Amino acid sequence: MTDITPPPGLPMAGYSALSSDSKGFRTRLKARAFYFKPAVGSPLVIVQCDLLSASRILHHSVSERIAKKTDISASGLVIYGSHTHSGPGNFFSSEFYNGNASNRSGFDPQLFEFLSSQIATAIINAYNNSKPALLSTGVTKVHFATRNRSLKAYIQNKNISSPKKLSRFEAVNPLLYMIRVDILSKNGDYQPSGAISFFSIHPNISPQNLECLYSGDIIAYIERYLENVISERYDPELIPVHAVVNMTHGDNNPNLPEDRPENFLSAKKLGNRIGKKAVDLFEDLSQTLKREIRISFRAQDIDVLNQYKINNVSICQQPVIGFSVLGGAKGKGSLLQYIPPFAPGWPKKWFTDSCQGSKRKVLGPFHSYFFPKYHYPHYLLTQLIQVDNLLLLPLPFEICYESGKRMADHVYAEAKRMGLPHVKYVVPSSCANGYWGYVTTKEEYQMQYYEGGHTLYGPNTRKYLSEIHSHLLSTLIKDGNGGKLMDACQYEMKSKSFYPESQNCQKARKEKSAPIYIKDSIEPYWSFQWIGSHPSQIDFHLPLIRISHKKNNEAWKPLKIGNIPVDDQGYDIAVILLNSYTDSGCASYEVRWYHPQKDPESLYRFEVLPRNKMNILYSSVFTGE
Repeated sequence: MTDITPPPGLPMAGYSALSSDSKGFRTRLKARAFYFKPAVGSPLVIVQCDLLSASRILHHSVSERIAKKTDISASGLVIYGSHTHSGPGNFFSSEFYNGNASNRSGFDPQLFEFLSSQIATAIINAYNNSKPALLSTGVTKVHFATRNRSLKAYIQNKNISSPKKLSRFEAVNPLLYMIRVDILSKNGDYQPSGAISFFSIHPNISPQNLECLYSGDIIAYIERYLENVISERYDPELIPVHAVVNMTHGDNNPNLPEDRPENFLSAKKLGNRIGKKAVDLFEDLSQTLKREIRISFRAQDIDVLNQYKINNVSICQQPVIGFSVLGGAKGKGSLLQYIPPFAPGWPKKWFTDSCQGSKRKVLGPFHSYFFPKYHYPHYLLTQLIQVDNLLLLPLPFEICYESGKRMADHVYAEAKRMGLPHVKYVVPSSCANGYWGYVTTKEEYQMQYYEGGHTLYGPNTRKYLSEIHSHLLSTLIKDGNGGKLMDACQYEMKSKSFYPESQNCQKARKEKSAPIYIKDSIEPYWSFQWIGSHPSQIDFHLPLIRISHKKNNEAWKPLKIGNIPVDDQGYDIAVILLNSYTDSGCASYEVRWYHPQKDPESLYRFEVLPRNKMNILYSSVFTGE
């Protein structure tokens, strides 16, 4: 596991022009890597990152970095994004999403190199530290954690019985799949060390509601909840790792309170509730751990601009966004979503016999002039991965619930027909190896809600992907692990770095204001401000803040609550950039400690860890009363 938190000041992706530049972080962004090598066969690496999505060009770069240091092939590498809307953008493989996913436009080469290096390091570390392991897979259900945000589109699906009686809490995917991993310890026993969970939830709280801070949104709390429980219960030799991969989340919003603004506290409550279900499943899987696991995979690259037809199923040759995309997702977008024809549910009624059907094209006949087809994502990496009885379908789309269900049903039937052994569950998974917008069913598409308007290649996209999965299945059975990937891809993108200009602070670190307790807040906290490194030198991806304490005449020591350190690796420490000073090259920062320990017998202090020849800085002492 490595840290992928970039400097403050970068644009964040997910809300397009409605997003904002980052001011700091609350839950650090991580890359979590799992290396699996079966007794017979090729190794597999699954990486999950706290990003809006992965990108195809990022997959290329990471594959090149790890090629000489590991035995991992590009076909055996999958990189997922959790789909947080409070992470950086501008590292995608298409001009369209580098220009429109975040609040500022351009491909950021510095961010790209940073992410590629950190993700590759996570993989290389996992490879170098690999040990014999036991695995177990299973599934549970988490009810009332999500709600369908586009119910009127969903109930158009022909297979939905009693659509008038269907609740938005029922029109969701409640399944949580898990791969549990226990690793051989120095003592010769197997210790719980981590898990990969697959769940369907759209982590789309507005960055403004999260104080414009980098965060993993709800996913961060699910991840850390299980990680903390493993640390508390088992005290393993290695730091526990819990990766949470999004499945069919496209139209499945988190079930957060609707009578007040969404915030970190509501995300934490829901994330911890899902985390508890993950813990229950993790513990149940201790009964079925085993050494012999089937690991297999197959991959294929397709340039869909050239290969837009497979087995008589065609997608559109010109990708297009619809009017409903300008309005934004229901309940999450701009005022345009309340104004026809930008509002959801305003499809074309006439002249619908074109490839894009009922979609109202943005800019109409001029769309392709302003948004040429090669500006959209078109190099499609598809994979099919088997881990024991789980068959994973990583895709660069946001997969809607019913689309994912139909994909899973199709692939399960095909796997049984072709004789692929041990398959019990088929798990479509989103935001893998790139970002391509959405994939809905044909019936949902016709309603032109946000998800249908953002299905770039038209109403046949889901069927087209299923044809690819059938081909991957047959080649996996025939040829085994591997893939047919392109030797080279060409990308044309406008480049612009959003990294802060490099400056060195010419003064010593110092306290700007002593710690003060802020109680009139949704989450009360201790606040401390200091002056130190310029944002270009702050190295947010390295540990920066911890809390120390002491009693009476004892020595100061880092604070732990239970077995969990109180530092900026958890979810109760925020670091915020206040100002940059161009004359001195320094900057001022605030650190907040939320939900602080209140021990009247203890003294506390903030510790700002060394940076760029600057020694550790201790805040003034404060009490727990």
